[in-house]
Amino acid sequence: MFYCENCHTLTEGSVCHRCKNNKLREPNLEDFCFFVCVNDFFGEMFIQACKNEGIECIYKPVGNGVRSHVALSLGNYELYVQYEKYNKALDIYDFFAQNYSTDKLREKILKNINLWHFENNKVEKKIRKKLKIAQDVDVMQIIKENVERARRIEDVGLMVNNEHGLVVKNDNIILWFSSESFEINI
Repeated sequence: MFYCENCHTLTEGSVCHRCKNNKLREPNLEDFCFFVCVNDFFGEMFIQACKNEGIECIYKPVGNGVRSHVALSLGNYELYVQYEKYNKALDIYDFFAQNYSTDKLREKILKNINLWHFENNKVEKKIRKKLKIAQDVDVMQIIKENVERARRIEDVGLMVNNEHGLVVKNDNIILWFSSESFEINI
């Protein structure tokens, strides 16, 4: 394992896979190493879990500066942990990644129901058609019911609009929510 001093990344090869630096060295126990880039919601939970286990975790907010202009968080954290505790942090991450999903994301989506919207009428029509919802039926209520009974909800990472995509999966439908604006798509 080698360490890149430019971007603080661990790599197995002779060239850093992040920045292509070829002047690598053996990592020291106290070196802070890039660990992962995660959304801020998950990142805050992970950072706290690391603190609880005695692992110092440094984070750097990253994202689109336009978001800070409208008083939103940047949306993501780059997390760094010391090489000495890297494997312990990896165990915590694996545990959280398995358990952080459907229930927490369902709670987040339902808590923000007042922000739910469609980009335009065409999207609403497409959803009505796909779900076979009549015009006189409240489409948001049907979507809410789908979120409540979803068998799986996942954060699939950054989308085109620099928001994380939340995917709601049921047996017969997949809905997409933007994690900050809560725009709905299918």
